[in-house]
Amino acid sequence: LQKQLDQKQTEQSNSLKAAEGLLVDAEKRLSEAIKAGDMCQVSVASGLLEVGRKRVAAVNRELTSIAENRKKMKIDDI
Repeated sequence: LQKQLDQKQTEQSNSLKAAEGLLVDAEKRLSEAIKAGDMCQVSVASGLLEVGRKRVAAVNRELTSIAENRKKMKIDDI
């Protein structure tokens, strides 16, 4: 079970980095679209921001669950 938690945590950490990268890219695209007055690209960038935020939230929930499972394992070992 410990190995599974380690693997899940590694996967989720990588997913978090990817989601954070998406947010950075979306923020940059949004800023450029606003400066250019391109409402179509503003809409696209806003959508990317929403997807990125949801992904970060989902990964954070999963990482919290992993941490809780680790804590439970430690309590059970006592």
